[in-house]
Amino acid sequence: MKHTIPAPILSILWVVASLPGAAQFQALIVAEEAEAYRELTNGAIHEGAVRLIELMRETPGDDPAVAEELVGPSQLLCFAIYALMTWPDRSWLLQEVFRTDEYPSDKLLLAFAQAGSGVDGLWMSAYNALMQLAKTEHEAFRVGAMYILGDPYFYRGLPEQNPAVAELVLRYPDREFSRHLIEMPVYYTLDKAAKAQDTEKYLLEDVLYWGGLKEAVLNASPGLAKAAEALPSMNYRDLNDNVVRQWAEGLTSDPNPRSRYTIISMLAKTCNTPERRAQARGGLAAIADLPPRTPDVLRARMLLAEFARADHDPQALLTLVTGLLRLNVLPCTPERNMYEAVMQTAQHAGRYFTRHGWHAMAIQVHETLAGKFPRSVLAEVEFQQARAIRVDGLKASLDLIAQEMAEPMKNQDMATLRARYHDIIAHTANDELKAALMEQLAGIEKEAGSDDAALDR
Repeated sequence: MKHTIPAPILSILWVVASLPGAAQFQALIVAEEAEAYRELTNGAIHEGAVRLIELMRETPGDDPAVAEELVGPSQLLCFAIYALMTWPDRSWLLQEVFRTDEYPSDKLLLAFAQAGSGVDGLWMSAYNALMQLAKTEHEAFRVGAMYILGDPYFYRGLPEQNPAVAELVLRYPDREFSRHLIEMPVYYTLDKAAKAQDTEKYLLEDVLYWGGLKEAVLNASPGLAKAAEALPSMNYRDLNDNVVRQWAEGLTSDPNPRSRYTIISMLAKTCNTPERRAQARGGLAAIADLPPRTPDVLRARMLLAEFARADHDPQALLTLVTGLLRLNVLPCTPERNMYEAVMQTAQHAGRYFTRHGWHAMAIQVHETLAGKFPRSVLAEVEFQQARAIRVDGLKASLDLIAQEMAEPMKNQDMATLRARYHDIIAHTANDELKAALMEQLAGIEKEAGSDDAALDR
């Protein structure tokens, strides 16, 4: 590494040097990720990002398990690039620091970042790079490339997705990457079925592993096997409140963080009513109270924050979000970048508080998130939002609501407009905001009535 290493980290590295090869690199990952995180949260964005890039370059090529050890650092790097850096600084990093011809790790990191960029040209460039890396002799990078190709978020439906999934889950059936590729189609199917109320959805229908054969899939996924204890058919039509209750209650007796993560992910797709959220809250709270060393604990905390927003419990939401923002290095999964997820949970909370006129809480969330990553683009945006609320909270609330109402207003979707206005009016404690929204809604209703009368004539 080319950086100056602080004394506490240096003392760890002395211990690292005495370990055998694989353990030595794993310990190095822990030390360097912690130092990179310290740099990112102290305004040294470039230094933290470069440290992570150089760490990846030292990855040994003979152990596929190392790829999973690098999930956290790679996601921290992507978070730094896309959430913390300005566009010129990001361009400098991509053009001047990344050397994809020299380092396969740089090629994989760049492809990972580009695959999720949403830009067509970058997306296809990443696809081509990943196809090359999926054939490399470097075990860790081959596993990483095949996972990204197989992840339905990135390349769903492309011809090479199914072969990539098949090779990964058959060659490396015990890897976390494989487990996530088996389970993610179930989350997607649950989501589609819930939104469309398609009661005939078989939850394993899009799982490629063994053609979705139930016995094989459940043997490969302890989480789905746990889910099947309460839902033996694995069919959406049999998924009811009692199943949700059993899933949530089972969390407290399940010692396996892997299977708990799967169940929590399924609860996230199915707890879409106040009754189901009430049934799930106890089990989730029990997991959320555990030390945040495994991804299931973070997933539970963030899902409880979603529940607090949905059920209009601002104090619980504030407590959960501020607790999340106090955490340091996070346990990530291939399926979810926890740094991005925590940021989004905080931003959703800030918008909720602003929308409903809880201005002091909104300011606290925006300023806490900004203060966590000083001298970053994220900090600048969050501080601007906090300042706008301090200057004129009512205006900030009305401006945000106007933005969120723009699409249904354009489409003259009166049902959506009424529902959203009534929701805010019913749950705000800000009398000034309530009066302003009631006046706006009356004006919208009047204009809609005038339009209807004109059509009748």
